Amino acid sequence: MYKLQNDDLLCKKCIFQKEKLFGYIDKKNSVTMATLGPEGTTSSETAKVFKKYIEDINKLADLKINLYDSFELAINEVHKRSADFILLPNAYGKMTNFYWDTTIELGFVFTNKTPEYGIAMLDKKNLYDKPTLTISTCKAVEHLLQELMDTTEFKNKSYEIVEANSTTKSLMLLEDGKVDLALTNDTSLKNSKAYFISNTKYTDVLWSIFMLKTS
Repeated sequence: MYKLQNDDLLCKKCIFQKEKLFGYIDKKNSVTMATLGPEGTTSSETAKVFKKYIEDINKLADLKINLYDSFELAINEVHKRSADFILLPNAYGKMTNFYWDTTIELGFVFTNKTPEYGIAMLDKKNLYDKPTLTISTCKAVEHLLQELMDTTEFKNKSYEIVEANSTTKSLMLLEDGKVDLALTNDTSLKNSKAYFISNTKYTDVLWSIFMLKTS
């Protein structure tokens, strides 16, 4: 079996970028990471994982997490130097825009398991008589909708999709009474009266951290 060596060309590039990012953190100590919010999104939970990772390595490091309504708003904060890094999943539909942004560079990549995703509801008593249900979801997990709906008692109902910016915003639409059901994750449900009525699903996702390009 082939063993990856430190002088491997691909490995060397990864190590160089990691050392550059970590060196920046070591030098500054107090840094800010921007990502998608609000609290409870998969991005915010993954940011906490990276925060713990960094602060375990460097006891002097203090990584602050700032949450925004979109990744585009988050990267604007990096461009304005109000944040040092942006964290986003490679599964994001507009990820290519970040790779082709010549003002930033890839600093680090890692995999992290997502929370459990499922279809949540608050009150089903008024749903049986509705010919069509409304379901909120963010674009990144919209493809899971039919699969998860098929595990609910409403699997034979037709539905209309209402798009949300994140899994947490999807839940908020349900709590505000704007939709009948919401595709969300279990971290968003922590402080909610909503509950899953479908099977749940998770996966491993590759995450990227970008920083402003330096010479």
